[in-house]
Amino acid sequence: VIFNARLSNYRPTIDEFLKSFVGSFTPWEWERINRRHCPSWLPGLVISSKRLSTRPRSDESKLREFFLRWSMKEAYTKALGLGMNINFHEFETRLLHGVDVDAGENARTEQDEGVWSSITKEVGVANGSRGDDDDGQLRQFSVVGNVKRTKALTGEFWEFIFFPLGRGGGQDSLAQDSMPSQLSGGDSSFNACACICRGPLSKNASESSKMNPAAIELLSVVDLVQFHGSNPL
Repeated sequence: VIFNARLSNYRPTIDEFLKSFVGSFTPWEWERINRRHCPSWLPGLVISSKRLSTRPRSDESKLREFFLRWSMKEAYTKALGLGMNINFHEFETRLLHGVDVDAGENARTEQDEGVWSSITKEVGVANGSRGDDDDGQLRQFSVVGNVKRTKALTGEFWEFIFFPLGRGGGQDSLAQDSMPSQLSGGDSSFNACACICRGPLSKNASESSKMNPAAIELLSVVDLVQFHGSNPL
């Protein structure tokens, strides 16, 4: 996904843009997109998931959170081999290991939760940096999520792997104008993110915060054309 809101005269603001997609998320997910959830904490204490305060997200944070949670839904349905044949509002994904701090577990954290903040904290994304390591491998953030159909009593555990992408200065970086001008502040070096989903996981595997890394190969458009047996234009 690219963190780019298609604004127009009919949808002139980020909120108006997002309203078009409210029906694709559960109420819990939509709350996560629009508001930060922060534990009411004291140093050294384990915080119950019930002791949370909330505050509105900025437009930039809201847009990132929307696209990341949308990418999770796409990744899950593609992993099932069903794609858009599943209505997105019919299932809910809550990330564990402190990403969603009230996802049915206690959390020890001093920071606002959120998918993007967890990604940047894990892979060390910073302004002006590229999204790969010295060996050219894309940095990745892996986390286990509980995916539950809205009418089901229990869910399944799946692994979600995120790869921050953007305009780190290399040939394959995304164009600078992918991020709307009104959202150019903050950490805008990476204005896109890829997500893949693996699973379902066993109970033991779901309890581990470290999974086997995914091997990713970056291809150009010419590479893709040649891969499918055609000559590039």
